[in-house]
Amino acid sequence: MWLPTPIYERVPLFWLLLGLLFMSSGTYLGFEHSLTKAYFGTGIICCAWGAWIFIMRLRNRQAFKEAKKHRAPESEPPREEVRQPRHASSLGAGFDPRNTVRLELQTSGRKPDEPSSAPTRKQ
Repeated sequence: MWLPTPIYERVPLFWLLLGLLFMSSGTYLGFEHSLTKAYFGTGIICCAWGAWIFIMRLRNRQAFKEAKKHRAPESEPPREEVRQPRHASSLGAGFDPRNTVRLELQTSGRKPDEPSSAPTRKQ
């Protein structure tokens, strides 16, 4: 599933806010209410999930920067081998070219002057 970048970047904050909302709802109900523990448990789980997402993204970005810094320069493949899909330039905000798939065209083992394996109609 593809999410726009502004929404994707705010997902950990959403989980943190949801956790705080659950915990404040539990406080509003009062500690003598039977669901207060469930509200606090759900709130803690939501806050922990948001923190985990944030930390994982931070680690991934740091590892990507380090890999980019120490990467050896690659030679550019010949133009005829790599083709981008037509829609690659029309994707909107949040398009990340690192997440695209490289399409490589391979020729079959058949030479142009050889007949194909398809049956032919005889007259």
